[in-house]
Amino acid sequence: MSFKYEDLASSPFELLDSIVRFLGVSNLSEDLFNKGIFDHSGNLWIGNFSHHSNPFVSNDSVGVFRKYLPEETMKYIESTCYPEMI
Repeated sequence: MSFKYEDLASSPFELLDSIVRFLGVSNLSEDLFNKGIFDHSGNLWIGNFSHHSNPFVSNDSVGVFRKYLPEETMKYIESTCYPEMI
């Protein structure tokens, strides 16, 4: 099974639910992420973004790399990661 970050950002519950069904593990409760995501210590997870913090995956980060990465860096990443990006 594979998916894109953009899929996770736009429909996190639906995507994660399809992953747990694919793996055959217990179903997710619909309110699982209502209070955010908690780490293994029970602390609220805060995204490790250098430009903002967000307690959850969101569409806010989709495409933001264009604002921070130089064109030549994007071309390098695209050329070296092409098979994986397809």
